Amino acid sequence: MNWQDILDFEIVHVGGYKLQVVNVIAVTIIVFLTFLFLTLMKRLIERPKAGINSMDKKQRHSIFLLLKYFTWVVSAVIILEALGLKVSILLAGSAALLVGIGFGLQ
Repeated sequence: MNWQDILDFEIVHVGGYKLQVVNVIAVTIIVFLTFLFLTLMKRLIERPKAGINSMDKKQRHSIFLLLKYFTWVVSAVIILEALGLKVSILLAGSAALLVGIGFGLQ
């Protein structure tokens, strides 16, 4: 048994969908990189000497929260793709929804 056999091992097989070890490893790496990115961005944004001195602490924290939510949404889409789920229909539907929300906010 070599590495390729281990990575291609099927954990779950339901209908036309199969979950392999390589998918689980990819999801783990994506989550780790997301946490790492957010930790670095939090230190950069919430630091008083980050080049955005004109903002107070609450404004910097709000910017970080927006970045955090956006990053997790993008990561969730990437994770679903890594698991083999097609999210193109979901993305098209959410784009239409966001356009409607944008018009409503105006």
